[in-house]
Amino acid sequence: MIVFLDFDGVLRRDSSPPSCIQTDCKMHFESAIRPIANVTIVISSTWRLPFSLAEIRSFFSDDIARRIVGKTPELEHEKRYTRHKEIQAYLADHSALSTNWLAIDDSPDLFPPDAPLLLTQSDTGFDAACAVRLRQMLLSDRDGG
Repeated sequence: MIVFLDFDGVLRRDSSPPSCIQTDCKMHFESAIRPIANVTIVISSTWRLPFSLAEIRSFFSDDIARRIVGKTPELEHEKRYTRHKEIQAYLADHSALSTNWLAIDDSPDLFPPDAPLLLTQSDTGFDAACAVRLRQMLLSDRDGG
């Protein structure tokens, strides 16, 4: 399973300073994903553009940072479902089109309605309720359901 992770509205609430990950949002995300070993993380956030993968990994605990395997490509001319198309391009580039994936994002308009999306609220970010939903979604995938 690949988790495609956005930052703004997920790990950084809209009311927070730019380029500042909220400690509680990160803690909830890491605690939800940590026990599920077969999950890798790809950064789909626009933060992937100004920050290197090494810089992005430094935002996370070491065990989670090791699971961050890449960043989605930037598709400049896409106008509709942009993030979804970037994810599809990443999967195609890595021969992983048949791999199960899940996006965590606060912008539903970047995805078609049937996309596997855990939607966060930009004013609260990734909170305890999101952690429960993520765990359920990942365990359901792992168990084949």
